[in-house]
Formats: sequence, structure tokens, C-alpha cells
Amino acid sequence: MRGRFCIECGKKADVYIEGLCPECYRNRNPLLQISKNYRKEIRLCKYCGALYYKGKWLYPKTQDYLREAIEITVKDVLKVFGRGKIVNYYVNLSGHDNLGNTNLKITVYGTVSSKINDYYETYFLTCRIKYVTCPSCIDLLSKHEVSNIQIRTKSKNLSNELRSEIKHLIFKNITPQQQHHIVEWKETNTSIDIKLSSKATAKKIASLLSRKYDADVKITSKSIGQKNGKPKTRETYRILIHGISPNDIITVGNYVYKVLKVDHKTFLLLSLKTHEPKIIEYRKGAPKIKVIKNPDLREAMIISLSPPNIQLMYLDNYEIFEIQNKVLSFKLKEGQIVSVLKYNEEMYLIPRMSKSIRGE
Repeated sequence: MRGRFCIECGKKADVYIEGLCPECYRNRNPLLQISKNYRKEIRLCKYCGALYYKGKWLYPKTQDYLREAIEITVKDVLKVFGRGKIVNYYVNLSGHDNLGNTNLKITVYGTVSSKINDYYETYFLTCRIKYVTCPSCIDLLSKHEVSNIQIRTKSKNLSNELRSEIKHLIFKNITPQQQHHIVEWKETNTSIDIKLSSKATAKKIASLLSRKYDADVKITSKSIGQKNGKPKTRETYRILIHGISPNDIITVGNYVYKVLKVDHKTFLLLSLKTHEPKIIEYRKGAPKIKVIKNPDLREAMIISLSPPNIQLMYLDNYEIFEIQNKVLSFKLKEGQIVSVLKYNEEMYLIPRMSKSIRGE
């Protein structure tokens, strides 16, 4: 009677699927099928690990670029049936033969029938890893540049904090492939210069900086020859940003301030005349902002207050001096430590900031 014996092997079984025992049904219906269109060759850049796939270079998103490349390459030629799921790829890098072939082990877990418990199946493929050089690395190795970005500040000063912020902004918003377009990156206390092998990436970076800092952007173009009968040009983006960082001492018009906080284009300042906070927005046409470079600052203690007179003592040489400021004479306290700034024949007192004053 049908169902009492497997029609394939003739063995008895507890369950039958389409007249077959579980083992024979599994043999006839594998969890994984490999397409006949499977191409063995995988082309990888030997410098950055980029994969050449379907006419495009795909740059790796992980450190394990070989495994990533294999998964991308084989996913289109593998078809999983039932409740099957690929759980592992194993690349036998030590298994290269004279032709450069590499063995690939694929483990699949699942089942092709609800009447059979989940199980593992193992399949083997052979692929050939061919190492080449991608266009980005060719340009990088040849130092070929088609675009320059010159980042400057109106204050003629580019602090460590601002340089770090700019670098973080750029690398956070460009892809790994676009990062490979950066041929050279140079930093100084006053500038950042970037050379790139891609005009599109340079344009994207310039746009990022323009939006973030409301920067002035000037673009110039220079002819660098011809390619295939067409003119080649090198574009230079000169980006001028405000260059203001927290703790800077600045002037806005005739007034002197300490920068407490910078939020995109908005600055929280402290007036050094009145110790009152002030918010200004950086925009084109706004009053000129100037950063006081290497300000002359010395710590002092307030000895006595007799409005409008404030008597202080320098902590480095114990010299006693006096200034007049009626507003501050009511705000400061005897024994308080302040920084004294000398600028344009005037003296300003800078208090130690509390979190509430800094806007935190």
C-alpha cells in the first residue's frame, strides 16, 4: 500500500512526503540551488578591497572585505528553498591552487517541508580571486587630482576644535568610496587643504561646509590639458568660514566678548564690559567679527570693591592695581578669581564660567 514504503529507497518511515521518506525527499529537494550562470571570478582591488560588480566598483563597508565581496557576488546565484537560510560562508584562503582558485563553503539551515525538522546542509563552490587596482586607487597612487578645496577662516585662525569638527562633518557625510577620492589632506593652524580625484566629491564637500557654516564659496577652474579630445579642468573651491570656537576672545564692532558656545551659525557670547550674555547670528552682511589672537591674559584676585572702583592683585607677581567699572563692581565679589585681558589700552575682566552662563 502506498505510503508504507518509500517509493525511492523502499525503506519504511514514520512520515512520508509525496511518497518519499524524509531522507529521499531532502535528496530530491535541496535547500540551496546554485545558478548555472555562476561566474567564478571575483575582482578585488588589492589596495582598498573594492569589488568590481556589475560594471561598478563597490567599496567595502567592513574590515572583512573578502567575505563581504563573496556574499555580494554569490547572493544572485544562490536560491534558497523552504524555510532555508544561509547561516555561514567559509572562505578557505589557504586553499589557493595554481590558478588562484579559492574554495568557498556555504552552510544552510532550515527545512524544505513542515514534516521534517530543521537541519543543516553544506555546499561547496570554487571562485577565483583576481586582484586588480580600482580607478580611485590608480588616481591615488598617481597623485592625480582634479579638484582642490581650500578652507580658510575670516579670523585667520583655525583652532584644533574647529579642524576636528570639520573633519568629522566631512567623513560622516561622504561614503567610503568618496573617502577614497581624497588624494591628500593637509592641516595648519590657519587652513585645511584637500586634494581630490573626483569633482563630484569635491562639490559635495563644498556644499556640506557651505550649509553648515554659511560659508562664502568661490570656485575657480584651470585647464590641465585634454583627454580623448575633450578639455580637462581642475576646479578649486575656496571656502571662507567664520572660524569662531568656544573660549575665543572676539570683537564685534567696538565691543569685546568671550565666546561661550557655538551652534552652527549662532554664537552665545559674554560681554566683557557688563558680563551680560548676548546671542548673535553669523550671516552675510553681519557686523565684522575679529578673533583676538594670543590674548594677553593674567589671573588676578579681587581684593576690594568700592563702586565704581575694583581693586585687584595679580597672582603671578602680587602687583596691586585698580580699574573702574560701575556695572561689574556690583556683580563681582571680593576674593573672586578672574582673568584680566589687556586690549587696546583697556582692561577687561573675564569671570570663571558656570554651566548656566555657558548655556549647558
